[in-house]
Amino acid sequence: MKKFLTQHKKLILIFLFAYLYLFFILVFPTSFDGLTPDSLNKISSNIVIEDNSYKDNDNSFFSISVLSSSRITPLQKMILDLKKDSTTNKRNDYVEDISSSDNLKMNQLSKEISFYNSTYNALYYASLVSSDITVSREFLGVRIYYRDSRFSNKLNVGSLVTQISAGEISYDASLISSSSDIKSFISLFREYKFNIVCDNKNIEIEYKKGDHYFQVEPYFNITSNIKFSYPGLKSNVGGPSGGLLQTLYLYSSLLKQDFSKYKISGTGTISWDGSVGAIGGIEQKMYAASYAGATHFFMPNSNYSTSLDKIPHNYAVYKVSNFSEALGYLDGINI
Repeated sequence: MKKFLTQHKKLILIFLFAYLYLFFILVFPTSFDGLTPDSLNKISSNIVIEDNSYKDNDNSFFSISVLSSSRITPLQKMILDLKKDSTTNKRNDYVEDISSSDNLKMNQLSKEISFYNSTYNALYYASLVSSDITVSREFLGVRIYYRDSRFSNKLNVGSLVTQISAGEISYDASLISSSSDIKSFISLFREYKFNIVCDNKNIEIEYKKGDHYFQVEPYFNITSNIKFSYPGLKSNVGGPSGGLLQTLYLYSSLLKQDFSKYKISGTGTISWDGSVGAIGGIEQKMYAASYAGATHFFMPNSNYSTSLDKIPHNYAVYKVSNFSEALGYLDGINI
């Protein structure tokens, strides 16, 4: 055996190196995540207007999902970097700070808030057209979407903050009715030191160097003569990026506007104030819409860059900053 090892030492080293290299590129995780196109998903499967017989648009409005892979291997990165419809991105310290359990809770919370924001905006804009639709809402506070892991022993993802104060400035959610006061309430989370009432507990927060700011979402009680159910909340799949298309689907269905001959897709978050926000994976979503034969594609104006024009597609593209702009384009589709 010793003689064999001596005679074939160079060959053994070559095979050993090849084995270690193969093991590295196939198994060893990197600090990169990968994104690839996935599929179009019917909005009507996630949000249902109760006691509504109008179903013509149930197969016309679609959100778009992408496949996300965390800590891909070197081989996966090489393959994805060669594909035109896929991207790889280096993980940042913000992502590294989020535990897997918190990540799941954040996805569910963002989806829940997205459903409620879509519901309110659709109802509000539809009520401007039809007096048969009524809607109002009451600001209850803000829910914690993200907090630095250093505060995880004090606050949970989803916790409701009803009061906040910093210095001589203080806000109580029960006394707030204007949009400007809601924005001021949220802005105090950027102060380096503040106090909150969260889940009926008084908590003092003080940022230290290296901490990430809190991210919060306004939370409302919505009252309407139209009732909704949300089957999509039963699934762990999804997030806030379908907000714009959810709102378009609900609005058109509430007013019984027929878009049954179209395949309307797109992406973009919808905020409590009707603004449309940027999302991740815009390239992959445009490719997915193209592969699925979409006829129209709505997207956030803040996501647009000239490089997206190079993605092959046969659908009309609408870049919007708020829901009012999206409605202008939607009304034009049926002309």
